[in-house]
Amino acid sequence: TFHWTAEENFESIVESNLRVPSADPAGVKKKHGAAFGRGIYTCPDYKMAKEDFSYGASATFACLALVGRQKVRHHGKGHGLSESHGAEFDSVLGRMPGRNCATWVLPASDQILPCFLVDEVALPAAVAKLRQAVALIREPWPTKPTSPPREAPEEDQHLAQFQKL
Repeated sequence: TFHWTAEENFESIVESNLRVPSADPAGVKKKHGAAFGRGIYTCPDYKMAKEDFSYGASATFACLALVGRQKVRHHGKGHGLSESHGAEFDSVLGRMPGRNCATWVLPASDQILPCFLVDEVALPAAVAKLRQAVALIREPWPTKPTSPPREAPEEDQHLAQFQKL
């Protein structure tokens, strides 16, 4: 998924992750409305997200996100002050009229990991790496924990050589 923002925010995001906008004047400022509720707004479609949220930036953050169970919300239904999670859902899938692609609203920073800052040239390589990461994450865990083979300290290896004689 992609998070577009003004270039002036890049360094802060690299240093402190994406953060949910806050009502606190010292906190993260909301750059646009909160049509689907409070949270971090992303879009799985690069071009659609660029149209809506680029603010003149030439690059975007390509991110991994844990959306969990999503609640569908439609634009214009008064969700601006709503929470983007609840007992029955973990994030919001926002639908805008006339758009094929949804907006994902994540209520917490620990649900999103900015991995790459990309432009259109770097996009294919970044997406390929993110897909590899997702495939690795989806692999089943071993049924028994395995530990790496223990290597004998160098002295033990030297002694073992003489014990065989």
